Amino acid sequence: MASSHPRRHVLWIDATANLPRTSSAEGLRSLLGRAREAGFTTVVVDVKPTSGEVLYPSRLAPVLRQWRSGVSLPAGYDLLGTAVEMAYREALELFASVNVFCEGAVHEGRLRGLLAGDPARAGWEVVAYREGRLDRLTRFAEERWAFVDPANPEVQAYELGILREILAAYPVAGIVLDRARYPGIVADFGEHTRRRLEALVGRAVARWPEDVYEEADPGAASGGEGAAAHEDRVRGRPHHGRPLDPPRALVRRLAPAAGAGDPGVDGSGPPHGVRHTARRAARGVCGQLVSRLP
Repeated sequence: MASSHPRRHVLWIDATANLPRTSSAEGLRSLLGRAREAGFTTVVVDVKPTSGEVLYPSRLAPVLRQWRSGVSLPAGYDLLGTAVEMAYREALELFASVNVFCEGAVHEGRLRGLLAGDPARAGWEVVAYREGRLDRLTRFAEERWAFVDPANPEVQAYELGILREILAAYPVAGIVLDRARYPGIVADFGEHTRRRLEALVGRAVARWPEDVYEEADPGAASGGEGAAAHEDRVRGRPHHGRPLDPPRALVRRLAPAAGAGDPGVDGSGPPHGVRHTARRAARGVCGQLVSRLP
């Protein structure tokens, strides 16, 4: 049976990788013009990269002004607003992409972004259980991104505020929700998650986090030898799973602002992530999508 959705050719414009091109109106105009000439019908503009800094004038989030040395954005430059205007002129459909639960990135040897710049919010970072210890995720040497805890009500309110801010200010076709998930099976084991889980099962969890998750061997959590068997053992534990699935709950709370009701938001997805599509979902767009509906 033929699909009723129009065929889309999608160009993803990563936030930081493309700053040398998109940090000026001239560069952005050239990029979108070439996209149209090449046959693309849709562009996805990443406006909140993993650092949590945004590429539009936000009242809530830190604004990205400079990346690598020599790459900076002019004062007052609204990359998203400029992209929306130029995409309209080029007859391109435009989606904004947001890294939802990521609020810091290790860049040039140091953490930058919301969590680095706001000590009061440093406690939002997920707590991971690795190498036999509980600690904030970025305190483990191999981690590059600072995920925040989706079960924390303050985190939910903050991330929803950013998404609603974009939807209210810009006539985008939709928002792609990237990293609307936990960082992996090793997190989160913070107090918010523990309290939600104990409320769900109706009793205290005596051994935290071992009653929920326990490393079978040093390589298991990172996908090394024995990882598949390790995940089978973890899934067999009685408390395994994300209590009430906070990422999915966030998207359902966002749906009214996006003009999407339950029929347009699909909350199905893997156990440690979440996949959301909408009736106007663009084929080939990676990540999670909440689309404005007719």
